[in-house]
Amino acid sequence: MSNEHRIRTTTHVSSALLLIALAAGPAGALSVGNINLSDHRFFVGLAAAHTTADAVDAVAPKDKFEIVKTGFVANAGVNFTEHLSAYLLAGLSDAKLKDKADATGASVGTFDMGSSFSWGLGARASMELFDDFRLGGDFRFLSSPGHELKLGGVNRGDADLEEVHFAATIARPFAVWTPYFGLKISDVRVKTKVAGINSRVESEDQFGVLLGAEFMPGSKFAAAIEVRLLDETAASISTSWRF
Repeated sequence: MSNEHRIRTTTHVSSALLLIALAAGPAGALSVGNINLSDHRFFVGLAAAHTTADAVDAVAPKDKFEIVKTGFVANAGVNFTEHLSAYLLAGLSDAKLKDKADATGASVGTFDMGSSFSWGLGARASMELFDDFRLGGDFRFLSSPGHELKLGGVNRGDADLEEVHFAATIARPFAVWTPYFGLKISDVRVKTKVAGINSRVESEDQFGVLLGAEFMPGSKFAAAIEVRLLDETAASISTSWRF
């Protein structure tokens, strides 16, 4: 596999996994439907996340990579009913992609993605189950165009990426705390262009689990912590304000 092709591959993967990390951002992280929001029409939030995830070349899946990313994302939305809301996302992240070598053992090195802007939108729904248990669902679309790809300080090309994400959680409040558990699916596609050649990279794993807890001392302010496993190893903290 040529160095130029490997550059395209690593580029896509870093962008793709950067997007996965951003998906973990909104208030309450990936938690959904944990709190009764019927008394508050609007909400805003801010989250920070650190993520490490694996990815592969869509054409040569034996080529392995790892992305390490720290990001911040803000969200603003509206609660249409007690059980349904929609929101917009905007974030900034810094990422590095580590080449874990291909089938031959060759490795290019670490790609610096620098800071990038992402935007997106999503919707959340929830329903009461039994004994105060709540079932929630969260759908998100994220886009992050125009990434700059650098290796050794030299720009190698650019990349655009998109992600469709869905998470389902089950939660039960205990006083001011609401622990939750969930499953998630992420479909990440990244298109890059290096030296006039287009390529595509996808995340290696699409299924994962999440564990978290939300703290809400009053009716307006909330904070949450969360970890995600299997398709990625990530930790995030978030805050939100309802009004």
